[in-house]
Amino acid sequence: MFNSLIFIFPIFLLLTFLCVRNNTIRMYISIYGSLIQLLLASFLLHFGGYSYYYFTLDFFALLFIFLTALITYLCFIFLHSETKDTVTYSVYIFLVEICLIFFFSSSHLLIFYAAFESVLIPLFLIIGTFGSRPRRISASLQLFFYTLSSSLSMLLAFIYIYTETGTFSMHILPFFHTNFGIECILWLALFLPLAVKTPLVPFHTWLPKAHVEAPTIGSVLLAALILKMSGFGFIRILLPLCPGASSYFSSVVFCICILGGSYAAFTALSQTDLKKIIAASSIVHMSYSTIGCFNFDTLSLLSTIYAMFAHGLISAGLFFSIGCIYNRYSERDLAFFSNMKLKLPYFTGAFMFLSFANMAFPGTANFPAELGIFLSLFSTNALIPLFLLLPLIVNGAFNIWGATRLCFGPDKPNTVIEKVEELNDGDILVLYSCVAFTLFFGCDTQFITAGLETFVKSL
Repeated sequence: MFNSLIFIFPIFLLLTFLCVRNNTIRMYISIYGSLIQLLLASFLLHFGGYSYYYFTLDFFALLFIFLTALITYLCFIFLHSETKDTVTYSVYIFLVEICLIFFFSSSHLLIFYAAFESVLIPLFLIIGTFGSRPRRISASLQLFFYTLSSSLSMLLAFIYIYTETGTFSMHILPFFHTNFGIECILWLALFLPLAVKTPLVPFHTWLPKAHVEAPTIGSVLLAALILKMSGFGFIRILLPLCPGASSYFSSVVFCICILGGSYAAFTALSQTDLKKIIAASSIVHMSYSTIGCFNFDTLSLLSTIYAMFAHGLISAGLFFSIGCIYNRYSERDLAFFSNMKLKLPYFTGAFMFLSFANMAFPGTANFPAELGIFLSLFSTNALIPLFLLLPLIVNGAFNIWGATRLCFGPDKPNTVIEKVEELNDGDILVLYSCVAFTLFFGCDTQFITAGLETFVKSL
């Protein structure tokens, strides 16, 4: 029963939300309903689910369903502390959650593809409707068509698999065998849309613009959840279907990730828009995760999944932090800010912690994840971790530089940030929830690694 509820309950919440006309009741439905969904996802994550029909609720899927439920709950709390059109906004958030749950749990290739594409529609509407700048329509169109056009090759690959096997079930992927040339073509057809969604350089150009033009919740959903769809696809489909081609192209993937991560890290150093800095940081972390996917080692795959999960928590907290500033000062350029520790002390505590977490500081969730990736790579090829040290050092540099410049230093007179306006209760709950989960999963790694061990070994 609980397995079915994880799909049915968010749809029920959305329909109930649309039927109710009182905005106060709608607020209660969105906040408390998403809290119940989070508790349900936590229950299934702890006690486990099972596969039925076209869906698989293994620990791998449930981990990201839990992350989806958590981020959705925090988005609703953050939303209702603002003064925007919460009705339309809430509908879009519910739709994103529903699409993501079907995506992460799917064991049918067509459902996987449909959810992979469908999530673009509510995200497109969120950016285009509630974006904070005039170029939001251009950014949302670029996001939509860039990712939609690249995904056509995925659909063609799935159709080819069906013509050869007579089924769209993912369970046959490890047993699908073809000649090496066809396998390489299938690999390229699947890698391209996943690389665009990651995004890997040079397929990343849509991401900074989407983050800059998106509202806070749009950036949170994009960074914390939608970017994880690519890594999930690498592990769920690409590696089981094309193991030979994945090994053959692994050196190419390593080069793309090392060069792309270094480029993104140096790009972040040159930015002053806080959203662009966090967006570039996301490219760096997703490059690490992609390298881990193609190292073909148990520790590497465990650490990669952990890194994806950790980045979802930390990036959400960072974008929520930037949203707290923007809601109060209508500005997010570093040139306007200094000494925020006196103006927003609760914000400063959360932002400094999350900035250190973003550079994989010990005790935070990113540390065991990225350390595991580095150790696994070092045991395979000692040169690759050395090349990764450059984006790692630069990533730490711009996190420390940006956080200290924002939160400390002398006051800047005659700027928009002279007024003191502390966070409200909703903002504090959102930010420190991200802090608490980041700290918890940084100190207790056993729960996730033990749950994933059987799944990873089966690959």
